[in-house]
Amino acid sequence: MTIDEYLKNIKDLRALSIINNFSKAYPKHPVQINYYPNLGIVQIGERKVELTPLENKVMDYLYKNAGKPRTMDELSEEVWDKQSTIVKDTIYKLRAKIEPNSRRPQYIVYVKGVGYVLKNVI
Repeated sequence: MTIDEYLKNIKDLRALSIINNFSKAYPKHPVQINYYPNLGIVQIGERKVELTPLENKVMDYLYKNAGKPRTMDELSEEVWDKQSTIVKDTIYKLRAKIEPNSRRPQYIVYVKGVGYVLKNVI
């Protein structure tokens, strides 16, 4: 094997590694999640995530309205009866716990101009 062939193989392996990592971070079909409200636990595939009481309230509300976008005002009134900045903070923390990549959410999705919707839940 020449040096050029060896370097080409290394580049191919690196490219394959990058593709594999990208595929794991952004799966075409997200794994469905299981939500256990009484336990305050969300299960994504094999991974179990414990929720704080506040995160559990948000998750419960989204779960009861799964597939239907909920506005910031609706979340604020239903969960806190307070300002929407608290909603954004809690959604951020909840996504960080359950999303494979919280910058590209698959479960708690924001519908522009409407609000948040919970997807892929069992």
